[in-house]
Amino acid sequence: MLVSGPPSQTRSCAYPTMLCLHVRNLIWLIMLATICITGVASENEFGPRLLATSSSNSTDAHDDHGSHDESASLVVFFLAFSLIAGCFLNTLCYYLKLPVPYTVLMLLMGMALGATDLSQDRNDWFAKSMNMYANIDPHLLLTIFLPALIFESAFSTSYHIVRREIGQAMLLAGPGVLISMCLTAVVAKYTFTYKWDWYASMLFGSILSATDPVAVVALLRELGASKRLATLIEGESLFNDGTAYVLFLIWKDFLSGKELTAGQIVISIFQLALGGFLFGVALALPAISWISVVYNNPAVETSITFAAAYLCFWLAESSYAGIHVSGVLAVVGLGLVISKFKFYISVQAEEVVHHFWEMIGFMANTLIFLISGIVVAQRVMSSSRQSDIGGKDFGYLLLLYILIHFIRGISIGCLIYPMSRLGYGFNWQQGAVVCYGGLRGAVGLALALMADLEKDIPDEVSDKILFHVSGIVFLTLVVNGSTTGLVLKWVGLSNPKAPTLRAFRNAIEKIKDKSDKRAIQLSKQKTYKLADWGLVKKYLPKYEHKARDLVLNYVSDLTFEMSEEHTHIVGKRRSMAAITTLSSSTGPTEEKTELKTAKVSEEELRQEIVARFLTAMSANFFESFEDGELSRQVRVQLSI
Repeated sequence: MLVSGPPSQTRSCAYPTMLCLHVRNLIWLIMLATICITGVASENEFGPRLLATSSSNSTDAHDDHGSHDESASLVVFFLAFSLIAGCFLNTLCYYLKLPVPYTVLMLLMGMALGATDLSQDRNDWFAKSMNMYANIDPHLLLTIFLPALIFESAFSTSYHIVRREIGQAMLLAGPGVLISMCLTAVVAKYTFTYKWDWYASMLFGSILSATDPVAVVALLRELGASKRLATLIEGESLFNDGTAYVLFLIWKDFLSGKELTAGQIVISIFQLALGGFLFGVALALPAISWISVVYNNPAVETSITFAAAYLCFWLAESSYAGIHVSGVLAVVGLGLVISKFKFYISVQAEEVVHHFWEMIGFMANTLIFLISGIVVAQRVMSSSRQSDIGGKDFGYLLLLYILIHFIRGISIGCLIYPMSRLGYGFNWQQGAVVCYGGLRGAVGLALALMADLEKDIPDEVSDKILFHVSGIVFLTLVVNGSTTGLVLKWVGLSNPKAPTLRAFRNAIEKIKDKSDKRAIQLSKQKTYKLADWGLVKKYLPKYEHKARDLVLNYVSDLTFEMSEEHTHIVGKRRSMAAITTLSSSTGPTEEKTELKTAKVSEEELRQEIVARFLTAMSANFFESFEDGELSRQVRVQLSI
């Protein structure tokens, strides 16, 4: 608590407190980053001396063992360096309030590191550690990163909304992906002057069909848009990642020289797609059964989900198991089923599991974007490759960025009528957001890296694919990710409904009343009588300002009035009275805003009451479960 002292001294010390904390944190971050960059960028003597000393002191019998130790240490070093860089850039984006995700900065950082490595023709220990990741085996790359990215997204989705919207998601992930792939292949075949055949064009189209709307979904939730729309975009991404991966494998086989008939292609698609999803569902059942018999052991329950995700992907993809289904769709099925039965996870472990997978997803995204940036820079600047990427390719990239929006719009337009008849419905406003919010991200980059590192695919094809995919990822994250909020406002999906605004205003007023009462109670206690309560109140949120800004920003002409026969639905007539005036002090003048009256329909009121009642009841049951008042069996019954 703030203790009173000389007024000038108290205020001079207290006002810059938060600013000092932020500045101190930024200084620590900058110092840490400077130490890392200095140690990496300079040809210091420590690394070479350490390696030289190690080699000079070792005997010939241990030379091979020493080289393996050196490689292992370099792998660990670059992993630690990548995570430190990711944490630093993520924190920097937060403090500077940058409108782009930190992964964009990771991609740029990777490009800078790759370009520096080539321009200086470096062969030091840092360059070796970086090249170990840049030249990683493509199958190992997918096995490490894809299970983490896919399971984390599937596990964190709302199963009940996904179940309702699965028809819409499957339309976008099935026919929608096929339409997008074919149209993108046509653009690559007849617009680019690369002389690609149809196999290379289709491979390129399948990679660009994989969407990654993490930034858009986060923005939708931040702006208070419909959770149904956010879940639809996320669910579509899950399934179309799987579909795009299946199509990618088929066209990669064609490009590698394998010949398949039309019947074999159809059978392969059904085996990989449907078989993969069902295999993941089947594997989820023993995992859930195992979790259900573990109680209050976060380490074991988290390890079960981690092992299940990676084992599922390995069994689906490995030639040793002989199952031959899509590992991506298998992990999607596994994640959705575990999400459906996540109430079997102990209360103490559920939050740990969620945070663990958030961390794994963060690490995977950080490494994918950094490695992609390094590889792109090496391919663009390397004189030993046959790609010859120049100004013409950058022009093609800008043209492709424009055309993929038209392509996605066409695919959604072809499916808008059946989608409007399924789930919660679908309209052109939602279609505009889904079209513009189709960002490309980590999964597309992983597939492009796999194509680039595949020896059977010619360099002149794989390098161009990686260049264009990386460019589209960068542009969609920077441009679309930072301007989706404008599209939401333009189509009117970011404006809360009238009942929601009324409830929000009432909640703010109650919070303000309780805050004022609590402050009065504390000021009368002996312990806090010496506190500077004028200073305390200055640091308390201005709730009335929040309410005023909310109304002025969203509904300057809305307030709420109910007819006589409907007032009994929610209680006293006073609670349903119209809000007519908002007053707030803004210095020497008083600002008053008169609001007009707008009717709230009976259907809107009914929906709002039902939603509030169910939400409150669910929260009450979960709180009782956390307090040990309900058994796990009761929660299972309530969640079915």
